[in-house]
This record gives sequence, C-alpha cells and structure tokens, in this order.
Amino acid sequence: MDTKKYKCAFVTNIIEDKDIRLKVFYPRLGYLIPLFVWRHLFILRSLFGKGYSCVASYDVFGKVIGYTIIIEITAKQCVSKRWIHLAKKLTLKACLYAQNELHVDMIGLGSVTKSITSGGRFLKQNGVTIPVTHGDAYSVASGIKGVEMMIECFKFVRPVISVIGAYGKIGRAITLILTSMGYKVIAMARDKSQLEKLRVESGNSVEITSDSSYALNNSQIAIMVTSAPYSVITEHLLQKGKIYYLYDMGQPHNLFENDYWRLIKKGYEIVRVDGGFETVDRQIDIDFWMRLKKGTMYACFVEMILQALTGDMNDYVGIVKLDHVDVTRKRAIEWGFRHCPLTCYSKPLKLVVEIAANMHTLRSGKKFQLAKIASLL
Repeated sequence: MDTKKYKCAFVTNIIEDKDIRLKVFYPRLGYLIPLFVWRHLFILRSLFGKGYSCVASYDVFGKVIGYTIIIEITAKQCVSKRWIHLAKKLTLKACLYAQNELHVDMIGLGSVTKSITSGGRFLKQNGVTIPVTHGDAYSVASGIKGVEMMIECFKFVRPVISVIGAYGKIGRAITLILTSMGYKVIAMARDKSQLEKLRVESGNSVEITSDSSYALNNSQIAIMVTSAPYSVITEHLLQKGKIYYLYDMGQPHNLFENDYWRLIKKGYEIVRVDGGFETVDRQIDIDFWMRLKKGTMYACFVEMILQALTGDMNDYVGIVKLDHVDVTRKRAIEWGFRHCPLTCYSKPLKLVVEIAANMHTLRSGKKFQLAKIASLL
C-alpha cells in the first residue's frame, strides 16, 4: 500500500479584476486604486515581475499537502489575443516553480490556465515533467450530477438538454454521456465542422446548432460550459414567458451576476444554478477559497486532490476520456466529495429565486412562474 504523502499545486488565475480586493491580495489598495488602473498594473507586474503568487498551503486529510498558485492577470486578459502568450508564459513559470521549488508531485489547472495551455499539453512540451491534470473529468462527473439534481428538484420528465459550448473538453464529454443516458441533447457551438464531428461521435444521436437562441428556446435545461470571459446569455437570445433553467459551469460565469439581475429586472424568468461546485464530508482548511464560501470547491480542484489521495501519477491532459469520468466519480464517493446543494452565485437557490419572483411581482403587479418554482425549493 502506498503511504507516501503526496504534494500537489493548483495553478489558476485571477477571475475578474475586482478579485484584487480579496484579503490574500490587496484589500485596501484594491478599493483605493480604480479597477481600470489595476488592469494595467496586472500586465506591468506580469511583464516586469514574477507574475504569480503562492497564496495558500493546506493539508488534506493528513494524506496530501496542497498549494494554490495564482497567475496575476484576469481571465479576460488571459484569453485576449494581445496577452494570451503572456498568460501561457506565466502559467508555465508558475508550474515550473511548483515543480522545481515547491517540489510537488503533480499539478492541477484551473478553468483558464487549462484552456490557454491546450488542456496542459503546452506545459508538458515545455519542461513540466511531473503529472498534470486539467480536472475536467471530474468537472464532467460533477456537472452530470448537478443536472440530475435539477431534474429531480424541478420535476422534469426526460427534459431536452442543450449544451452551450458543446465540443470543448467538458462540453463534448457531457454531450456524449447525456446522449448515452437517453436524453435528447442539442449541442450548440460556433464551428459547424467540429459540431458535425461530435454528431458523428454520438452515433448521430445529438442535434447540432450554431444558434444559441435556438438551443436555449428548444430545451428545458441549458448547460453552459464555454471559456468566454463574458456573459454568453444576452437579452436578444431570450423570450418573455419562458422559464430558462441554466446550469452555469463557466469560470468566469457564462452569465455574470449583474447581467442576470438586469435580465430579471426586465421581466425574464431565469433559474440559474452554479455548476461544478463540490463539498466534502471532512473539513479541508484551504484558507484561500477562490471566491467561494468556506467548504465549497471547484470540481477541477477536487480532481487534483482525488488524484493525489489515490497516488495516481498519470497525466490527464487533452480530451476527457469517458471511462476516466467514471473513475473520478467513484473516487469522489470513496473520499466523501459530492455536489453542493443547489446555489446561485454562491447563495441558496431558493433565496435567489424568491428575490427574483418578488422583483417580477413588484414590477408588474402579477405573479410570474418563478413564484411557483420557488415553492419547489
């Protein structure tokens, strides 16, 4: 039996510029210096300084030592044409620091660091010799569970499910798994040739479209899993009188909180659920919770922890293998990890839906369908 205490590092990025106000960074200066100035400072610090920080170390069940390393530019900057090469360089520097100075045994990648490094392949080609995981296998397993929880909660019977961002690593695997489970799936993304490949891979079982509005308005649940650094749900895609059930796996969110409330105020009925949020039976004192409430973790982070707990020293880069999704799901059950109760922007879902329903009632003087939905929660 392997009794080694493994060390791992989770390498991720600043999600939005306002994160500079978190206590681990500069909470006072974060408010004193305007955010548009911080956006320039992020780039300058990254060009002429280290560009990353180790913000936390923690023990997991007495069996794993973990570190969290943040590259200090925002998600939007990371994926921009102008700065993506800088972001890749910073991610590589942070990973080499974890490998060569912290002497970790494996590296896990966050939402944007994985996408800009081709799921970790870039790192393996440029000096990272220890195992790397993009964490998307357990993100898929967690996402499937979250959608099942929504189906049960809202009393759906075999709903049509759309996947927004369907041929990405997570989107592809979720599409194929849901299709294999017998659900009708509408796969939505921009590249029609990639969608056609996905359709063939599904055994011609999935419907494909490049029209976001069509996908949203012809499904009962929409899973959003793009790496876009902006809201992919906009008013022109929506119809009044329809309830939209959204499972948002984007980091940054695929529907930003301020945009969500703007749509609610305009009379749209949206039930949005945080996707890929996990918790665990035993406490892990991570200290820096990456914008999440204490005890809540991203599924990709959990996959790294599960890999370290089980001593799995393999690389998991590139596409998500469907059999590995099941492996990570079983590991999570063994170690007590599970999907969080349904939330919206880290708040109880019932509370958010009730507030949205009340806003509709005050605005129009009549009760909307959201009021009935709130009673189910």
